[in-house]
Amino acid sequence: MPRTTRVISLSLPPKLARAFERMAKSKRNGKSGLFREMIEAYKRSQWLEDYRRLQTYGARKARDVRAFTEQDIDKLIFSRR
Repeated sequence: MPRTTRVISLSLPPKLARAFERMAKSKRNGKSGLFREMIEAYKRSQWLEDYRRLQTYGARKARDVRAFTEQDIDKLIFSRR
């Protein structure tokens, strides 16, 4: 049966490596589990950052066209059809 995981090697400064090992020991699923959790947390933070960037962009565009309420947005949508 083929392997369902892939081994990845990392280099860390000694102090960071010790901190990672201490954190992994406090987890039940060890270094691999901790690393998976860290990747998922990073992905969530990137998603949130993208969402906030889009929200800021949308708010700026809405101000530019003077759309302050949902009714204003509806008027813009239906006036363009």
